[in-house]
Amino acid sequence: MDPAIEDRKGLWWLALGFTVGAPVLAVLTMVSMGQLAVMGGVGPDYWVVIVLLLAALWFCANVYVVMYAILSLWRLYTLQPTWTGKWQLTLGDMISVVFFAGISMSFFRALGRDVFIPVGIVISIFTTVGYLVSLLFTSRIGDFAGVAKWISAIYFLFATVLIVPFGIFLQLILIWLIASSLMAMFNATFALWS
Repeated sequence: MDPAIEDRKGLWWLALGFTVGAPVLAVLTMVSMGQLAVMGGVGPDYWVVIVLLLAALWFCANVYVVMYAILSLWRLYTLQPTWTGKWQLTLGDMISVVFFAGISMSFFRALGRDVFIPVGIVISIFTTVGYLVSLLFTSRIGDFAGVAKWISAIYFLFATVLIVPFGIFLQLILIWLIASSLMAMFNATFALWS
């Protein structure tokens, strides 16, 4: 195995994890700003247009990085395939998915009916689908079996749950730094003109 290819795989997996959640947040920003603009709850119209354009630019940039990361990973894995297994689950794996769904739903049900119905069901379904995808990835890796595969799948799920919001947070910090420096530059330019 070439360590340079393995390092590039890790880099592109990290880039994919950091950028995959931002398009969802950008779409939510565009929708909420559009709704506020229609209802008249936002200040001057040019600020709404600026925020919508920046959110659209952010969305397009992240979609580009996601697509480029997927294509790069595809190319790197065809150069040096490391996956030996198949995209198959055993009966024990499917039963572990059912138990995972039951445990996550019972956790939210224990928090109360007011939490379970609006939030708990949705989060349980999404985490169960994430666990199922993680199980498929660990099956494809082919190094795990039984309980070790289930624990590895939970590890992949929680790593993804931590990496995606961290990537969104880093991007928001970067956007804030760029916006504050641009505002300082515009304020200095307008101060010189007046």
